[in-house]
Amino acid sequence: MKLSRTLLAALAAVLILLPATAEDNGMISPYSRYGIGKLGTRQVGFNSAMAGVGFGTSRGNEVNPLNPASYAQIDSLSFIFDIGGSLQQSIYKSGGARINATTATLDYATAGFKVSRRVGVSVGILPLSAVGYSTMSSKTISESYSQGSDVVATSAYVGEGGLQEVYLGAGWMPCRYVSVGANIGFVWGSINHSSAITYSDASVTSSLRSYQSSPRTYKLDLGLQGYIPLGEGNRLVAGASYSLGHKINRRADMIVSLDTTSVANAFQLPHTIGAGLSWEHNGRLRVAADYEFQKWGECRYPWATTDAYGKEQYKVQQGNFRDSHRFALGVEYRPLGKGMKWREYVSYRLGFAVTTPYANVARPGTAALEKGPMSYLATAGVNLPIMNLFGARSSVNIALQYERVQPAFAGQIKENYLRLCVGVNFNEEWFSQWRVH
Repeated sequence: MKLSRTLLAALAAVLILLPATAEDNGMISPYSRYGIGKLGTRQVGFNSAMAGVGFGTSRGNEVNPLNPASYAQIDSLSFIFDIGGSLQQSIYKSGGARINATTATLDYATAGFKVSRRVGVSVGILPLSAVGYSTMSSKTISESYSQGSDVVATSAYVGEGGLQEVYLGAGWMPCRYVSVGANIGFVWGSINHSSAITYSDASVTSSLRSYQSSPRTYKLDLGLQGYIPLGEGNRLVAGASYSLGHKINRRADMIVSLDTTSVANAFQLPHTIGAGLSWEHNGRLRVAADYEFQKWGECRYPWATTDAYGKEQYKVQQGNFRDSHRFALGVEYRPLGKGMKWREYVSYRLGFAVTTPYANVARPGTAALEKGPMSYLATAGVNLPIMNLFGARSSVNIALQYERVQPAFAGQIKENYLRLCVGVNFNEEWFSQWRVH
C-alpha cells in the first residue's frame, strides 16, 4: 500500500505540472523556426551546472533520466522529487542591431524511488524541443501608381510551440557491477509557424500563410551502466544509452488563405546514441565526460517547395537536417568532509559543452539551406544542502549558464544566453522501518 501511494503521489505531481510546462517554453530564437525547434538537453538539478553530463553518472540521491540504468542505484530508503526552473536573459546581435529579452520557465520535474533491492523506478516530464520567435522586416519594392509613392512591403514571421515528454522508467541491477534500464515516454505538443506580407498600398493583396502540426508519438530509451571499484574510495562508472528513432504518424498542414494542404507521416525522431564516463574519489570529487550522436541526416520533415513550373508544393522530404554531435565535460568538488556543519555539505560544479547543429538554415538573401549555428555552453554552480534533524538529504541546486550560438556564416544572428537555473531536490526517507526496543 505504501508503494502504491508513493507511485500515485509522484504521478499526481507530474500531471499537475503538465499544463505549466506546455504553456510557455520561454524560447525566443529565430533558429527555432527550423526543424522541430531548439532541442532540450534533458538536464536536471544535479547536472545543470555540469553542462548536462549524465550517461556515465549514478548516485543514490540523484534521478538521472539521461540514462535509465542509473535508477537501479537510487537509495533504497529514499523517495526523491526534483523540480527546477530557469530565468533567462537573451541577447541577439546582427550587424549593429542588438535586442534583449528576458523569460522565465518551469523546466522539468522528476521523481525516483526503489521498488525492490535491485530495481529503481522514475517518472517525470522533460522538454524535448521549443519553438518561439517573432521577427519583422520592411523593404521598398516598387512605385505605387494609385498613391504616387513607393510601396513598402512588411514581412512578419511568428513561431510558437514545442514538444514535451512524460516518461516512466525502471532500472534493474542483475549483478553488483552492472545495471540496465529503460524509459517509455509519450511525446506531444504543437509546432506552429505563420507568415504575413502586408503592403502600404491597400490595393495590393496581402499574403497570409501558416504551417500547423500537433505531433504525438512514443519514445523508447534503453540504458546500460557498469560500476568499476578502483579501491581507496575511487569508482569508475561507464554508461551508454540508445533512443529509438522512428517515423511519427501525424500530419502537418500548410494553410494559404483558405486553402489547406496536408501531408501524412510528416515527422521523424532520430536514432540517438550516448556514451559517458565518470570517476569519483571519496564521494568528494566527480569528473564526468559525455558524447552524444543524433542521426538527424535521414529524418523526414514537411517542407514547402516550388517546382519547375512555379507551382508551390508541400511535401515530406529528407536532406534538411544533418547529424548532430554533442561533447560535454563536468566536474563536481566538495572541499570539506561531511560532519555537523552546513558548509561541509556544499558542493561546487563546473561544466563545458559543444553542440553541432542538426538543422540547416537559410543564408540571408537566398533560399539555399546551409549549416546552422554551433552552440558553446559554459556552466558553474553549487549544491546547497537543506539541513534538518535527519541530516542534509534534500538540497537546492543553483547553476549559472552562459551559452553562445555562433553562426556558420556572416549575416546570421548571433545569440548569447545567460541563465539562472534553480532546482530543488526533495529527498525524503520514506521507506525506513522504525523500531522501539
